[in-house]
Amino acid sequence: MKNAAALPQSPTLTSEPLTRAGAFFMLLPVLLLGVGVFGWIWMIRLAVDDPSAAIEPDYYAQASHIDAKKALMAQSEALGWKANVEAEWAEGAQGTLRVRLVDSEGASLEGLEVTATAFPNVRASDRQELALSPDDAGIYEGRLMRARAGIWELRLRAKKGTDEFHSTVRFELPRRGQQSLGEKLP
Repeated sequence: MKNAAALPQSPTLTSEPLTRAGAFFMLLPVLLLGVGVFGWIWMIRLAVDDPSAAIEPDYYAQASHIDAKKALMAQSEALGWKANVEAEWAEGAQGTLRVRLVDSEGASLEGLEVTATAFPNVRASDRQELALSPDDAGIYEGRLMRARAGIWELRLRAKKGTDEFHSTVRFELPRRGQQSLGEKLP
């Protein structure tokens, strides 16, 4: 006689309707993965679209030519020129920038070709190239087209004949109706 060993019986599956709790726990992993993916996309978007993040243009080229830059700065220091900067609001979202360049004895320098790059520290990628025009008192003036209150950096270049002056100046554009903390130009 054959030994009738008990063979495992396959369970009979009954088709019961899906309950709310069952549907919730079945979709929970999908929901968690979706929230995680959305969170990562949101964080990447914030990191990439941050308007206060800035990269120095041609940084590698500047670093490669650091000796030439140091020589240019030494030449500028040897001239003894100094720059005084004042900024105020103009109409709309524009600002007026005034630069007075003086020699080592404090006399105004006239007849210079003055250009500059200006940007607010808080939005350093929003750079504005300016060509400053002289007025009668030896003050060079330019217009900031996208002005915002705060601390600005001005990278100034002035040229007269073979003399070339480079300087980096920080200045404040005060809020409308407030006085600047810096000195007023004479």
